[in-house]
Amino acid sequence: MTLMDPVIRSIRADEWPAVKELRLAGLRDPVAHLAFLETYEEAVVKPDSFWRERAAGAAEGVLERQQFVAEGADGRWVGCVVVLVEEAGAEGTFGG
Repeated sequence: MTLMDPVIRSIRADEWPAVKELRLAGLRDPVAHLAFLETYEEAVVKPDSFWRERAAGAAEGVLERQQFVAEGADGRWVGCVVVLVEEAGAEGTFGG
């Protein structure tokens, strides 16, 4: 690994401010609503309690979902992915 390689890791519940910041940055893209199923305007008004719960619900150790971040050598988050784990045949998160 070089100094330029990001570290991929699960988020921690106490990192909710960074979760919020990264999500809002992503939602500023003009077509983000297609991928994220919400708009910047909807997300930016959500209270801090929402962001705390969101981070805690996808943090390290949670089995149903995990949010992973790519963290640069300087500690800055440069991207993320959320993985939803569902049982085969069960109704999915989005009703499918």
